[in-house]
Amino acid sequence: MYREQMGSLFASLDMQFEKSAIAFSSGSTATIVQIDPEEGRLGVAWVGDSRAIVGGSSYGSKGLVSVKTLTTDHTAWSVSEGWRIHAAGGEIKELWSKGSIHKYAYYRGEDYPGISVTRAFGDFSGKQSSKLISHLPDVTLHTFNPSDQVVIVASDGLWDKVSNAQAVGIALEFKDNWDAKGAATKLAELAKVRWDAEGSAHHHDASGYRDDISVLVAFLQPQPH
Repeated sequence: MYREQMGSLFASLDMQFEKSAIAFSSGSTATIVQIDPEEGRLGVAWVGDSRAIVGGSSYGSKGLVSVKTLTTDHTAWSVSEGWRIHAAGGEIKELWSKGSIHKYAYYRGEDYPGISVTRAFGDFSGKQSSKLISHLPDVTLHTFNPSDQVVIVASDGLWDKVSNAQAVGIALEFKDNWDAKGAATKLAELAKVRWDAEGSAHHHDASGYRDDISVLVAFLQPQPH
């Protein structure tokens, strides 16, 4: 039921993007996390690579944290997405740029659309003759563990520079005061600093480029052991 509900919701939202001219060649990731304290679980639905994680302090291990990744990134690097794209009449190409390899989705034998994030709202250039780019979400349910204390949802601008475990550790510094906004702000600022430091260290990125950095933090009520 939850999967069908989220599928219908994401389809409806994707249709809204059709009203925008820029959505032909631009798109957006999306991650929804529903906290259900009565059922003792999280419902997660997503397209793209805006990751959601849940974590907390590891019992009996001072300074260590437990982390569970709730999403998998929908990108051209994903083996399962590569299979889906191949079945839809596409292919994954590897390109060398700025000292590293990048992967993009293309229609087979063509030079477009060349998109790295393989599920998204918008990006209708990849939804023409076949659905290389999909708006259909993956869905998962996570039953709370006693150690679960915080949920973090963020765009890849955070995850490219901050590890899952480090993000949980920083967020937990703010849990005593339930300052979720403070935790999100500190994580975003750390990512900004690391993007800027990397840009300064590489002449090709000296323009000050940063990927989008969006961060949401929510603390969870203690769960019974």
